[in-house]
Amino acid sequence: MFSRIFIKRPRLAVVISIIITLAGLLAMFNIPVAQYPQITPPEIVAHLPPLCEEKNIPYIFVKNQKELGAACGLKVGCSSAVILETGKAKDLIDDVINKTQALK
Repeated sequence: MFSRIFIKRPRLAVVISIIITLAGLLAMFNIPVAQYPQITPPEIVAHLPPLCEEKNIPYIFVKNQKELGAACGLKVGCSSAVILETGKAKDLIDDVINKTQALK
């Protein structure tokens, strides 16, 4: 059995576990964020348009998540954004709603 090697040689097991831990730490600090996989659960994003149509909520699609995140003032991408209070931009938001409904 493969596990017997580590049972008989606990120092070898400790050395190998330290090497694996150091390799993980090096990778964690050296891999740029751009190389991480883009995590977007398609099953959640796929449900957003039908839910918006059911609740009569206007929605639009964007090219990628980074643009939407940047528009929201985030340094990372996001899959959706919500405007809770329109404030002084009520007229602008109504204009965007009318234009998005005209596209459908």
